[in-house]
Amino acid sequence: MSFFIRDLQVQLEQLHSASDNPYSLTVYRGQGMLQDEFERIKQSKGGLLSFNNFLSTSIDRRVSLQFAKMAQYNPDLTAILFRLEIDSALTSTPFAQLDNISYYSESEKEVLFSMHTVFRIGEIEQIENGLWQVELTLTGDNDEQLNRLTERLRKEIGPGTG
Repeated sequence: MSFFIRDLQVQLEQLHSASDNPYSLTVYRGQGMLQDEFERIKQSKGGLLSFNNFLSTSIDRRVSLQFAKMAQYNPDLTAILFRLEIDSALTSTPFAQLDNISYYSESEKEVLFSMHTVFRIGEIEQIENGLWQVELTLTGDNDEQLNRLTERLRKEIGPGTG
């Protein structure tokens, strides 16, 4: 399994570096989330949020909205539509549009983000009964809060672990 993950990460980095023109992009992700997890996000407005897996998003809001609305059928979940703002000129975080390589390229208009991608939490609002939208902005390489956190973690973990 680790070979597959490493291979996917390398391919994502290659796709990202091949798109050398900086651009801005808005993508969406719809999902269900446990209520206590969503409460933690609401309490962390202005803070950082990391997705610890590869993050699949769509340029098409309607596609992601369908995924979010599926969560409304589960009483244990809160339906969330993440709206992610990306400025590729500010970050080296690997992400890529999968138009030409994804099986669902036509229908989902997928953009895939690297593992451990970090976003800043913005506005959070209920857009329908039982459906919330969370605004996220991809952190830049010069984000002071993220850099301080990264440095603190490096000191706590110590040398020789990477």
